[in-house]
Amino acid sequence: MKILVVHHSRRSNDSFIYLSDDFKIANNQVYGAQELDTWAGIRMLAKSQELWRLEVCPNESLVRLISPLGEVLAKLEIRFDTGLHSLSDFEYLKALFKYGDSSIAFFSRKKLATWMEDLFQQNNFDLLWWETQFYEALIPNKPRSIVRSVNFEPVHVLAEDPSLLRYLRFLSKVRSERLISRTRELVAISPNDESNYKDYGANETKVLPLRQLPFISNSNFATEDFKEYFLFFGSNYNIRHNRRNLEYILEVLSPSMRKAGLKTKIATFGHRIPSEFFVPDNVAHFGFADNLQGKQLGSLGIVIPYHGGAGMQSKIFEPLILGVPVIANPKNLAGYDFQPYVHYYPATSEKEYIDGMVYFVQNAIAAWEMGKRAKIRAIEMFSESNFYSILNGIVQDDK
Repeated sequence: MKILVVHHSRRSNDSFIYLSDDFKIANNQVYGAQELDTWAGIRMLAKSQELWRLEVCPNESLVRLISPLGEVLAKLEIRFDTGLHSLSDFEYLKALFKYGDSSIAFFSRKKLATWMEDLFQQNNFDLLWWETQFYEALIPNKPRSIVRSVNFEPVHVLAEDPSLLRYLRFLSKVRSERLISRTRELVAISPNDESNYKDYGANETKVLPLRQLPFISNSNFATEDFKEYFLFFGSNYNIRHNRRNLEYILEVLSPSMRKAGLKTKIATFGHRIPSEFFVPDNVAHFGFADNLQGKQLGSLGIVIPYHGGAGMQSKIFEPLILGVPVIANPKNLAGYDFQPYVHYYPATSEKEYIDGMVYFVQNAIAAWEMGKRAKIRAIEMFSESNFYSILNGIVQDDK
């Protein structure tokens, strides 16, 4: 089957990674969990299908058609204006009025739509696979299209900030997701998202978890000595839920660790900690570091607060499939069947997080036994064979 995957990329010069199955290289080259999930999905499809890519790179004002061998066969230079500049684009305004969603309107450009339509007619693709629902305004009636949902956007928007402005945006996102779910074949990222789509009228939605998980379980990582630390992964602290989680680590858990007599520290990763935060001496920031998997394997465990947000959930499923002990709010599991106290230590309050940390320190063998059970469960759920079975079922299910 001749399949075209439409996806966005932060940098166009990373294209070589889509020809390799090496997770470590991809993990160091692509930007963020969504691009890593896309890379893994492309590698899976390429094993059994004739896989072409349409790479959308807004940062470079560039769109490229790339063959299965990595050859650039066509390209389009196009600006993706934002802010007030975008309001002068009629296609942007038309999509914004129809969907009420600026993320969809961002990609809605007449020049791009016309160029893509010509490509589809010239190349006779059997299937178009869209790596986000934000491409909705560009999707043609033929050939068949499948949309990989990044997350169920209304939940993400409202969880970030339950203000009046956010509630209005929530309503607009509900409108766009309802329009998409009733007309497209959707592939959700979690059971919770699948349930949300069904509640809003989706005819049929399949679940395809984070596709990099089998690549992680099949890779070997050098363990690093982080036995003094619990680890917290925050990524971009300009994103509200990441910022609130960081604030929880610095201003709630850090002093509570001292009160509990914990001599351990929390290691944080991601962007630079904003200057307005005070970083106590039992928190160490490592920024963007290599071999995060090895650091997890050498740590006391992973601490995952929950302050809203949605999306890829890689911060919890990666340590679970590595077998690293995890302390997390049950909401972080996104509907996947992991059991509290069996596969992870559940925490919904300051006291429960501290209790979990104390338990992991005082009962390290039991904590890693919990991690081992989680790894067995994760490999059962996210095995390579399961992914290929799900993926082939989606691709071959031509209605």
